[in-house]
Amino acid sequence: MESKINRYSKQLILINSLFILVWLVISVFPFIWTFWGSFKVKADFFSRADWMFAVTGVNTLIETGDTSTVKAYVESWTEGEFWKANNEYNHNNCICCNHFFISWNSRCLCSF
Repeated sequence: MESKINRYSKQLILINSLFILVWLVISVFPFIWTFWGSFKVKADFFSRADWMFAVTGVNTLIETGDTSTVKAYVESWTEGEFWKANNEYNHNNCICCNHFFISWNSRCLCSF
């Protein structure tokens, strides 16, 4: 026989599930948006005219002929000399990567 303490109402389960889903969307959205923006040119991602340019890639289509580009990644390895230790990009990338992994792991741990 189940006790009343261990029985949960379906409403409570639904509310908790919705809360967790909304919380996950809100917490993951900045990472997805930044990743998505890395495939766009600056004119699209930092557009003040319309934020939908970052989604549709209008200026990226004009500049590259496609709605997304890997130009930023290629330039970071070829022109930015990403691999050199005496470069300021390396320092910034270390900070960004550490921040990402620390915040992601702490969010995962806090969710449990």
